[in-house]
Amino acid sequence: MKRLIDFCLLLLMVFWGSNAWADKPMTFSATYPTSDCNLTQLNVLEGKSQSIENGGITLTITAASGASWNNAVAGSNHGQTIGLATDANITISGSSAETKITKIVFHFEDKDKNKGYFTESSTTGGTLNPTKATSYVTTQTWSLKEGANSVSFTNNNKDKAYITSIDITYKTGGLDNYTVQAYPYTWNFRDESLWKNSESQFVSEIWTNSTDTEHDEWRNTGHEPTVATGYDVDLLRGLRFTGHVCADRKNKCVFLLKNATIKIPSLHKGQKVKIFTYRGVGILPTTNLKVSQERKDNIEIYKVTQDGDAILTIDPNGADYGVWISQISVLDAAPVLTMTTPANKATEVDPNLRSITVTSEKPLWAYDVNGTKTPTEKTINATLTSDDGANNMEVTATFTADETGVKELNFTLPQGKQLESATTYTLNIPENMIMETSGTGNKNCRFTFSTKGLKYLGAYDGTTEIKDNPYTVSTLDNNRVAFAFGEKIEKTADFKVIVSDGTTVNTYTKDECVISTDYMALYVPVTLKAGKYYSINITAGSLQDAKEGSTLKNNQIVLHLISSLEGISLSMTTPYNQNEAPLTTRIILSAKDNDGKNANIKNNVEATLEGKSADGSLTHNIGTVTGIENGNKLVFTPKEGQQLRPNYTYTLKLNQKAELKDVKDGTLDDDTFVFTTAKVIGNAPIVESTSPAAESTIPVGDVQPSASKQIEIKFNEDIQLLDGALIFCRPMGGSESYQSIEYYSARSGIYDEYNKIHAEGNKLLFEYSGQNLFYGMRYEVTIPTYAIVGNGGQPMEKNFKFYFETPKSAEASDSRERKDVYTWDFTNISASTFKKINESVTENKTYWGKRYTKNGNDLEYGSSNAGKSSFAQGQEIKAGASNTPLPELRGLLFNLVKNDKDRFQIVCKNKSEAKGDTYLFLNGGTHYVTIQSVPANARVYIEHNGGDKEMFNLNTLGVESIKTITNSNDNRVSVYQLGNTTKDLTFCVQNCKLYRIAIVKDKKTIGSATQNCIKYATYSQSYPVDYSLNERLNGTAVTAYSVSTDYQSNATSVNFTELPNNQSASGEGVILKTSGNLGESHPIFTTDFNTTPQKLTSNALVGTTGDKATTEFEKAKKDGYQNYILTTRYFHLNKDDQVIDGNRQCFYKWVNGNVKSNLAYLQLENPSNANAKTVIYLDWFGDTTGIHDMTAPSQVTSGKTYYTLDGRKVTSPTQKGIYIINGKKIIIKRIYIAPMAETIKLNLSSSVLESAGIGNGSLGANGEDAQAKQFNTWNFDDEEEEEKQSNIWE
Repeated sequence: MKRLIDFCLLLLMVFWGSNAWADKPMTFSATYPTSDCNLTQLNVLEGKSQSIENGGITLTITAASGASWNNAVAGSNHGQTIGLATDANITISGSSAETKITKIVFHFEDKDKNKGYFTESSTTGGTLNPTKATSYVTTQTWSLKEGANSVSFTNNNKDKAYITSIDITYKTGGLDNYTVQAYPYTWNFRDESLWKNSESQFVSEIWTNSTDTEHDEWRNTGHEPTVATGYDVDLLRGLRFTGHVCADRKNKCVFLLKNATIKIPSLHKGQKVKIFTYRGVGILPTTNLKVSQERKDNIEIYKVTQDGDAILTIDPNGADYGVWISQISVLDAAPVLTMTTPANKATEVDPNLRSITVTSEKPLWAYDVNGTKTPTEKTINATLTSDDGANNMEVTATFTADETGVKELNFTLPQGKQLESATTYTLNIPENMIMETSGTGNKNCRFTFSTKGLKYLGAYDGTTEIKDNPYTVSTLDNNRVAFAFGEKIEKTADFKVIVSDGTTVNTYTKDECVISTDYMALYVPVTLKAGKYYSINITAGSLQDAKEGSTLKNNQIVLHLISSLEGISLSMTTPYNQNEAPLTTRIILSAKDNDGKNANIKNNVEATLEGKSADGSLTHNIGTVTGIENGNKLVFTPKEGQQLRPNYTYTLKLNQKAELKDVKDGTLDDDTFVFTTAKVIGNAPIVESTSPAAESTIPVGDVQPSASKQIEIKFNEDIQLLDGALIFCRPMGGSESYQSIEYYSARSGIYDEYNKIHAEGNKLLFEYSGQNLFYGMRYEVTIPTYAIVGNGGQPMEKNFKFYFETPKSAEASDSRERKDVYTWDFTNISASTFKKINESVTENKTYWGKRYTKNGNDLEYGSSNAGKSSFAQGQEIKAGASNTPLPELRGLLFNLVKNDKDRFQIVCKNKSEAKGDTYLFLNGGTHYVTIQSVPANARVYIEHNGGDKEMFNLNTLGVESIKTITNSNDNRVSVYQLGNTTKDLTFCVQNCKLYRIAIVKDKKTIGSATQNCIKYATYSQSYPVDYSLNERLNGTAVTAYSVSTDYQSNATSVNFTELPNNQSASGEGVILKTSGNLGESHPIFTTDFNTTPQKLTSNALVGTTGDKATTEFEKAKKDGYQNYILTTRYFHLNKDDQVIDGNRQCFYKWVNGNVKSNLAYLQLENPSNANAKTVIYLDWFGDTTGIHDMTAPSQVTSGKTYYTLDGRKVTSPTQKGIYIINGKKIIIKRIYIAPMAETIKLNLSSSVLESAGIGNGSLGANGEDAQAKQFNTWNFDDEEEEEKQSNIWE
């Protein structure tokens, strides 16, 4: 007892010393304007909510629907208070499950005015004092000894409650501002002072200490659950662990085994977790984290993806057996750096500039490689590069961070260096050169500016100013373009003008281009050819100010022309800027006919692509590439990860000349195309976030909004959207895309409607509205590498793809009564349904219309009136005067590619509305069909036409496509298997004729793959079954039969009658036969809405549908009747009680034991309880002819006359062999002399019964108790091979 008391006292000391679960105070007030808990910072509109969070406590105000959350300033009628109107609410909650609020004191105004009180509390308990004040009070207290994680109060008074402050007392066992400093925070296991403070906290009852020559450590071996929280020592405070923990003081680290986890609580989005490892396996982000830096120099960095706890898992597949961690740091988000002098992307910057200023939103420090602040002077190096690469330099900023850090850096140019005129410069600050106070390093920063040059006034075609870029033109004045300037100009020694048309590249030096007589313009010669795209590039520094002493030169000038001359042509239209093509550019060749109109290209064309470096010394051979014919274009698309080299000139040479389709003399002569790639710097852009978030579901109001909305992809730097980019946002499995255009940055004017994708800074934005998105879909956004380049021209390293989902429409419904199994049969539409549809057609107020097909053969009911009244997207199909769901289509939702088109039709072949003559037709596409609430583990069978123009693709995640077959009607049947989750199933379809859809959850095995004698099976189900659908939807016929009640128990055999329409009623017993392979399982299809089979009154097979009246032996007995079961298994009770597998299925007496559901037994009339036959043969397909190769049952043969094959009569067999009895041949395999020949009795041991799946009990003829073992047989069912030991029925 003393040891127990000492241990408890020690634990108390540990917890008190660590401040875990100690009460902590906090006050939210209206009178402390500088406090983080200041209530007056809230401005809550009526019916809305706002929160203040501080120190692990969140206070949320929800304003009443008719009044805002009011602030009263000092000196007003109510002093400095907060007015909480009637029905307004205050909720106070902890930031983690460990936070428990124990006491809340409300202080109301103390003047003789409206004061206030609360009348109710919604919480896990607690008392409110006073509970309900009879008059206004100045204070009111809520308390709960054990504490609550969240407490909610509502003002139920008719007047406002004016609050001056709220005192909150809480306790916590986890990380908060009292047990650990506020983030940023570092668990530094290399800090000896932490180990010293923690020495006394490693209690021996939990931790095992080892301090020999090799070790100085504490382990929690055997007590892992006790210290999995890490509350008990300063070294680990706030962290949570699972599994074994070793605190290794000697090596200054913490060791964790593989598969262990670390939980870091209460992180915020944007923060980073930095882990220094001593050695060992990797650490994997599990929850709320993604890798920011893979392990490098024993450092791993993770970015927090959303607010909340973060979990890391020790890699279970690593080569070592764990990891040794020396430090864990939570860092704030990276500092945002901004170039302020000159401003980022500034132009006309003075070339005499000597320094560049960069500022930060947060104080900056310099850190060494170990993440420690350096108090000494620190020099930060950055690069300043020019666009031509001829004036690159290194710039430096020097600073010393005092206690508060610095927010401004000045990068100075090297001594003797000067900025060039008319030059674009890029300042690049490498990542992690500077860190803010938490230790988070800066991102790679890149800023640009351009220095002042000659004043460019624009380009002219004669006297006409060229305002468009590109400029579409058929003739040029004097076959030249004039470029005008504000100063008199002259050519420099570096003069160079490049004119390219995608086929040829002309480089002009001083002689080809002339300066105007007034020295104010440069003329560049251009000879237009039909259909060509021209790029004119006056390189930077080609011209200079003619004024003596001036250093001004021209900036780079680029002008694009599109020739509108008529004539057959093949032109390179992408890359658009043929002199600075992106490294992942698509190459697009566009064709026109003799009239200058777009003309379709006949076939795909192969080509070779090879590049040469600027000096011609290096080559880059891409090899053979294929141009895909796409209308009037040949499109050459780079493979993922395939890049061209910067500043290389590439030549695309077609292996054969392209030809136009359906155009006489349509061979296109041009077969060689040339472009030059851009110079690039910096790193590849990386996607940081998306909105909507990956794998999220957007709000229903954002699906088909009337006003434009955006999808946003945010990168880690500014980006440029490339010419010819094909970016998709489309349903997974679909071909329709609200934005699947080829984006050309040069397009303008009439093409603006296509430019719904655009880049703004570091964001790529998709604009959408109206019918762009559809309900209940899974969307895929794909950005290929050839679509985006970063600020320095670097392309993405790989394609980027993410998914999001849209919810069902708010108007969606599911009017089915039963949803677990279901069959839709669109070939069986009732007359009452057509009547409802005709009501809608006649009323002419909905999308329903009626028409005949163009050939006049078929009648169509559908959305042909959608142009007047839009199709109801994402809803069940409704019709009739009351506009209610059509019975045959209940539970299905439809989205059409356009809600104003005639794409949904119920087709009546040959104008017949009769069964078998109708189907559902979704014309064109892409359209979307949703099957609602498909049960977990169910299978779905869909019969559709499968024509050449049809598309039928799955849109739902977590569903497996099992198979597709072609049935006897030459239609396709697609089969899908769901996983362990019930979900809606959506398909993308085009030109699709739908005939049937079936949801199946049950299956039945017929026969045995290993025992040829097992051919049939009995069955019953709680719902009606349509066995005819097996051949149509599964490709294998299953036929159901009944047994006539005309048979009695003295029958030697029974035969069978096929059920009407091969359909059974709910609970009806049947015997099944299949045309397929024996031993295979077959789906069980229910009937469609318009089919309800009636239960036969003359069927002697009784279904076991689960109720005890059919499954329990005693309750299934019926006076005047004998029950039989179908089996092949014999319990031959000789001296060894052997169980023998027979070789033929027969019906045997059911004399004891309970049975399973969904089978059937034979119930035959037994007049006057006569001696019933023990075995009844199946008079079916020849089963009663030939030799019955099985042991003869004594009940059948006892007292009968035997004949040998030579005709001799014997009373009973005396040896093994073939005998004839009642005209049938029987094999006697063994002879056993029964000691009690006049009485047949049977007793089976319980172990035998249990092994067969029947409950305990004695078995005997006619239910008699057995007194002695006799020569006898018994049978049990094992029709499903996989259940041979448990399922006794067939």
